[in-house]
Amino acid sequence: MVVYIPPHFRWRVITFIVLLWIVGAVMVGFAVAMPIELGRSFFRLFTPKDVHDGYSLIVGFYLVWLCYLIARAVDRMDKRRQRRGIDGPRADLAVLVLKRGFLWMAKTLYMVFFLGIVIPILLAVVIDLYVVYPLRFEMDPDLVPTIRVVDSWALGLLYAKIGMHALRLQGPNRITRGLQHITALGWTHPHPVMATREVIAPLVGGFSGMILFPGVLFRALQHFFPNVVLDNRFMFMHVYPWVFILVGGARSAVQLYEIMLGQKALVRRTGRK
Repeated sequence: MVVYIPPHFRWRVITFIVLLWIVGAVMVGFAVAMPIELGRSFFRLFTPKDVHDGYSLIVGFYLVWLCYLIARAVDRMDKRRQRRGIDGPRADLAVLVLKRGFLWMAKTLYMVFFLGIVIPILLAVVIDLYVVYPLRFEMDPDLVPTIRVVDSWALGLLYAKIGMHALRLQGPNRITRGLQHITALGWTHPHPVMATREVIAPLVGGFSGMILFPGVLFRALQHFFPNVVLDNRFMFMHVYPWVFILVGGARSAVQLYEIMLGQKALVRRTGRK
């Protein structure tokens, strides 16, 4: 068996490997440097201070991904426009992009505002009123309750993440099905009407009721029973916890009753077999 080895074979292989390394290093550097520069430019719009390159890299990566999604959406829109305009005049691409873009932006901003801002804040306020403040008043009776919107928003995102994992452990319900529908459609095809009907309206209404109902009940007691001296601490230390205990107990009793009915039906089916 004869194997042909070209002249300077070793140097050719070394040169090829070096070129591969150079091209790979340039591509990796470009893939890292471009998002960082894009992220730096984004942060310069809001602050003159230098931001950590880690944040710039993350923001720049998402901006690049957003540009890719926009370019793909415009390409699909142009192809759809060309197919529909075969027998008649075609709509101008720029006008079509602006119209669809503003519509998509309005839908997305609506869903981001409620799903990403309003609901986390309401959830954090509910946790504070029903769990945190009663414990804090026990430790510090002179506490002045304050709600910081930014802190509540950050904690609400954490609570929402924990709540989503907890809901997945249970059976499917209206909220989980609505979240699955929103996730399936993605941000490229937002459906605010469906999201409002299945997720936003139930959560906003439920959290608002949990926040306002005990306070309204407490003020009603003060109005109809003026001789009973109750300060605002009574509302945080007794009204909210008791409402939480009563509602939680009723909910647990209903779930226990449903479990017992299911077990009874299972025993009946097993006995028939």
